[in-house]
Amino acid sequence: MLLALCLFWILFIWAVKDGDMYAKEAACYVVAWVGLVAWGAVDSAHVVYCIAGHVFLDILLLMKVLGQNLEIPQG
Repeated sequence: MLLALCLFWILFIWAVKDGDMYAKEAACYVVAWVGLVAWGAVDSAHVVYCIAGHVFLDILLLMKVLGQNLEIPQG
């Protein structure tokens, strides 16, 4: 879980510094991140869903930061 949390902030700072993300969009990502952390802290049964949510946020940020450079191979 620590890897997903750290990766989020690294990608978030990268996206904001590069100008890939607007202020409102950045605020939405932070609100979603805080909501997931709060939800995981409420009950230990929600930790799995919390981790899955963080991984999903990381994937969205990766697509946002590296989206223009990603090539999907056509099979």
